[in-house]
Amino acid sequence: MGIFDLFKKEGRKTRSINKAVSTVCNKKASDDERYIAYETLAAANNEEAVYGLLMRFTYVKDIGQRSRSTDEEDKRYVYDLLRGRCDCVLAPLREFLLAKEGPVGAPKHTISWGLRLLHQIAPDDETEWKILKEVLDDNEPGYERDPVRKLELLTFLSSAKNLDSKVVCEAIIPYLEDSDEGVRFDAAEALLKHGHASVRKPLATLLSDEDESLQQRSLILAGFIANGWFDEVEDNLSGMPAPALKAAVEEIEKHLPIRDFSAEKEEGKAYTPPKPETDEEKKEQEIYQNFRNLLIKVAEADDVDDLILSNVVEILVRSGVTAQGARGRLEKNLPKGYKVRKGRVERLPEGMQEPFLTNAAKRLMASDSYDEAAEPLVKILRNNHTQPDTKGLIAEFLAAKEWSLEEFQKQAKKYLPPGYCFNRSGLVERCYSEMREPYLTQAADNILDPYLSEPPDDPKEAESCITDDTREALLEIACNPSTDERTIERIMDRFSAFGWTVRDYEKKLQRVIPDHYRISAPRGSKDSKIFKVSTMI
Repeated sequence: MGIFDLFKKEGRKTRSINKAVSTVCNKKASDDERYIAYETLAAANNEEAVYGLLMRFTYVKDIGQRSRSTDEEDKRYVYDLLRGRCDCVLAPLREFLLAKEGPVGAPKHTISWGLRLLHQIAPDDETEWKILKEVLDDNEPGYERDPVRKLELLTFLSSAKNLDSKVVCEAIIPYLEDSDEGVRFDAAEALLKHGHASVRKPLATLLSDEDESLQQRSLILAGFIANGWFDEVEDNLSGMPAPALKAAVEEIEKHLPIRDFSAEKEEGKAYTPPKPETDEEKKEQEIYQNFRNLLIKVAEADDVDDLILSNVVEILVRSGVTAQGARGRLEKNLPKGYKVRKGRVERLPEGMQEPFLTNAAKRLMASDSYDEAAEPLVKILRNNHTQPDTKGLIAEFLAAKEWSLEEFQKQAKKYLPPGYCFNRSGLVERCYSEMREPYLTQAADNILDPYLSEPPDDPKEAESCITDDTREALLEIACNPSTDERTIERIMDRFSAFGWTVRDYEKKLQRVIPDHYRISAPRGSKDSKIFKVSTMI
């Protein structure tokens, strides 16, 4: 091979790379052209080719009807090529993270994929942090029309647990004073996830700043609770607005246990809460007491409302955390129907009032536990202050769960809403002909819930996905003269979509079916079905 042949070969290679890079940068290029370009650059395996592949991360591709991949899948393919087949990625990647390859007016292109790639290919944490620090220094806090790169950096750093938390937090803290609220929020979130002690003071300053956004203060408050920084939380809780108090209560609940309702039910009145014996158990109880004290502080706050207070006492009941050392404060703040018994907060549904009855019922139904929920739900049913809608929700819940309530049958029988009754086995059943609104709609919504998605493509599969009992239940509700028209409409819509038969109900339905539906038997079939009629205006 002569020297001129060598130059010709190098020239062809350069032209090939340049053409491939041009194709990669063309968001309107076809999928076939683009994927050939990806493979060409990956095969070249040099810094110029690697940088060309990185350019794919700077834009969102146009997706047409013939596209064989989404933008995300496209970028994932390039990412895998760079991570698995290219050797000289680090230097061009650093250059890419610091470059401005975006369009005029927004030159700072997105770097989220580049940051992910850096984490994968960096030889060690020190090298990764060195490059990240360069990118941070190139995107300092302050005004910027499009802070997307700062947001991507902070999001990435929030999950960079392999790096030194103290060093990372020191680099992020200045972004708490950025002019963009989104940047400040992401900075606070990243600092809280790392949870280093050095961030407590600057975050506490923001927590007590009434001019800071409610979203930011709620985030910091919940983050302090999650990290166990109780002093700052107690100092600020009393003056927090209701949404922040709600966020605090939700976070506290995540860290408290659920008492053993099964053991309590089995042992009855003889049951006594276990006392901590080991040092570990005593330390655990101390932590639970700290969370309990925060709940009491929420109950004492100026802006606490009935719903937040209800959640506070229900969490205390469910966790069974000890009232030791706080009995007086607890009794002062407990609403009617809650008492401190045997060293912990207990619920007495017979003495409760709204809105605490409804909220307690909703939380009990969400627990989905017979031992925890059955008895108190029956007692809420018996309470004369319970709203009719709440009684309907409870009756519908018990009917759907098919719990045997023989032990509570006598107590609850005459308190069930119209249209609900006990069978011989102690199960709550629906009696559709006797039901009235709003119970008919509640029952229909509960039955329809599994069928709200699109039906299967196969008509036979769609028809068979409902049992005869369920189908007949929906038809009984639709044929009840008291059923709301909108409820009938929803039922007919599902029958039409899934192709369910209305066999034996044709005459009854004719009196109630909406005008834009008709009953007809498909050719070759004896089963009548519901069809939606398209009207032309």
